[in-house]
Amino acid sequence: MTDHDTIARMAIRLARSYHHGWATRIPKTHGIAWNWTTASEYARGHRSEPRFDRDKGTIVYDTGKMTWSLGPERIEVNVRTQSGEACSVVAKGDPTPRLVVIVPDLSSLVSHDLWKLDVAVTSLCCGPWKPLHELPPLRVLFAALAMPKTPCALVYEQGEVRARLPDDLEAAHPFDELLAEFGRRGGFRRWEKLVVRRPLTAKEGV
Repeated sequence: MTDHDTIARMAIRLARSYHHGWATRIPKTHGIAWNWTTASEYARGHRSEPRFDRDKGTIVYDTGKMTWSLGPERIEVNVRTQSGEACSVVAKGDPTPRLVVIVPDLSSLVSHDLWKLDVAVTSLCCGPWKPLHELPPLRVLFAALAMPKTPCALVYEQGEVRARLPDDLEAAHPFDELLAEFGRRGGFRRWEKLVVRRPLTAKEGV
């Protein structure tokens, strides 16, 4: 189970990165703890305020185009792309901390879609998921590799990113071969310096 303060830090990080006024007002100083109390106090009364439920330990935010469901048992951010497709970023803690990014068609993502998903990924990288912040953002993978058109789940785990089938995270997606090769070339450890060339086609032929 995820504690209240970690959930609140996720909400603050999400709101700051998406430029919500209540969160950008929270100072980044050692005197102000990014915890449940701070988040709920700064958010109170704002138009874009998430719904805080202290008893359940949940924070929910829903605009129709974006939904956050943050709580002890479920941590998920849903966004709609410019083409109207629903994508999600889910934080899982069992068996190890990992983030799962589920996208119906990776090849169709535009720059703003990548930004929204990358914000969700990096914002959830706190608490047990903090080490995953070192892995390459989606925009880096998109620039380096030929993205598949078929539904895909990208699984961020410590040290690597894997491609899995959305309805079975134990089953490898064909795109996993390209990701593995990217990792062998150092893409997961030194992606900021690695120069890669985008393949013409993906292994799955789509």
